[in-house]
Amino acid sequence: MAKFVIYDTEHFETTYALIRILDKEEIQLAIFTTSKMEFVLKEMLGDSSSRYLWNTCKKSNLWFAVKLYHYCSIQKVSHLFLNTVSYHHIYFGVLCGLLRNTKSILTIHNANSFFSPKFQFRSRSIIQFLGKKSLKLTANAYATLLESTKQYIREKYKPRQPIYVLPGGVNETVLTNKTQKESAIVLLVCGGIDEFRRDYNRVFELAYELEQRRTTCEIVLLGSATGQYGKDIIMRSLNWVGSFVSLKVYTSHFVSTSEYEMQLKQCHFIFHPLNRIIHVPDRQPEEYGISSSSGSFFDAIRFAKPILLPSEIQLPIEIAAQCVCYCSIQELADFLNTLSETKMEQLQSQAQKNSLNFTVGAVRKRLWATMDLKSCMDVYPEN
Repeated sequence: MAKFVIYDTEHFETTYALIRILDKEEIQLAIFTTSKMEFVLKEMLGDSSSRYLWNTCKKSNLWFAVKLYHYCSIQKVSHLFLNTVSYHHIYFGVLCGLLRNTKSILTIHNANSFFSPKFQFRSRSIIQFLGKKSLKLTANAYATLLESTKQYIREKYKPRQPIYVLPGGVNETVLTNKTQKESAIVLLVCGGIDEFRRDYNRVFELAYELEQRRTTCEIVLLGSATGQYGKDIIMRSLNWVGSFVSLKVYTSHFVSTSEYEMQLKQCHFIFHPLNRIIHVPDRQPEEYGISSSSGSFFDAIRFAKPILLPSEIQLPIEIAAQCVCYCSIQELADFLNTLSETKMEQLQSQAQKNSLNFTVGAVRKRLWATMDLKSCMDVYPEN
C-alpha cells in the first residue's frame, strides 16, 4: 500500500478536492492540518473522514514541520502534497531536501510571489525570500490549479521540475436538478470580503442598475469581512434599501460550510466582479486566470453554476464553457433584465456539461496518467 500525505493549513476547499481525488483503497492517506481546518474538512467529508489519518496543530510552526518530517521518514511516505505553503518556507525547503525517498509536490497559488518574491531589508522578509529560494530548489514537482498558470510558469520561470494541474474543486452534485428562475434572480459573490480581489463598488452599481430596471434580484455576499474595508462593505450592504433588489450579508466571522453549500445549490449565477490584477502590499502583482486562480472558479465547477465574469479577466479553459462575460455593469444589468427561462436553462445545461470534466473519476484519470501514480502503488508493500 502506498502512503501519501497532504499538508495544508489554509485552503480547505482545495484540500477537500485533493483528498477525494486520492481516496483509493491502494493509498493510505494522512492529513496534516490545523484543528480548525480539520473540523471543516470532517464536516465536508462526513463519515468517510474516518478513513484518513489526522495530524493536527493549532497553527503551523517548526515543531509541526519536524513532526511531518518524522512521519514521512518512518512511514516511508511515497508522495507529500504541500497543498499550501504561505509561511515558514525555509522549514519546508529543508524538509523537502531531507526527504530523499519522498516525492514532494508543492502547489503554487500565486506564481509571481513564489518564483519572483519581493526582497525587502527586513528580517522577516529576508527569511521568507531565502525560504522560497530554498523550496524552489528542493521541491520535486509543482502543481497549479489552472492549466493557464502551469503554462505561465513554464514560459516565464522555466523550472526544472515537472508541473501538474490539481484543480481546486471537484463536481459531486446531482446534475439533473436545475434552479428555476421563478421571480427573483439570485447572484452569489463568493469569498471573504477584502479590498484586493474583488471590486465591491460593482456590486452596488449592479444593484442600482437592476433597481432602475425593476429587475427582481437578490445579491448575496457569501463571505465574512476582512479588515475595516470588509466591515465597511457589510455596513454599506445593510444600509441598502431597494424595492426590487435585496442585498444579503453575513456578519459572523465565518460562514459555515453547510450554509455556503446551501447558497451555492440554490443560486442562479456566481457573480464574480474580480479585479484583473491583485495588488497586495509586500507581494508581487498577480493576474487572475494567468498567475493566480480564484476559489469561485471551482465553486462554479463544484455546483455546476454559470459565472458572470468581467471580460477583462483572462478566461481559464476550465470554466470558459460556463462563463457569461460582460464589458460593463450596464451591459450585465441589461442581460439579467431580459433573461428568459429558456436562456437560464441553456446556461445551466452548459455549466453542467462542463462540470462533468471535473468529477472525481475524470480528474483522477488525468492525474494518474500525468503523474504516473499507478507505478508507485507497490513501492512500499504492506508488511
